[in-house]
Amino acid sequence: MTSRREILTLYKNLLTYVNNLKHSDKSYLKKRIQSTFKENKVSTDDDETTRLYKKGCEILRLKRFI
Repeated sequence: MTSRREILTLYKNLLTYVNNLKHSDKSYLKKRIQSTFKENKVSTDDDETTRLYKKGCEILRLKRFI
């Protein structure tokens, strides 16, 4: 299970990463991140939360949005 603190840290790190991108549509990516986190804010499915958390970590690791 992924903790609230880990998820909030991931959220902050993703937004920071987007703000540092060059030659991209920062506003689109920022809204996409915000909407995804907002949609899943009340999710009670631990498997889904873990899957999304891993996907976010993978984006940061690869430095690439899929």
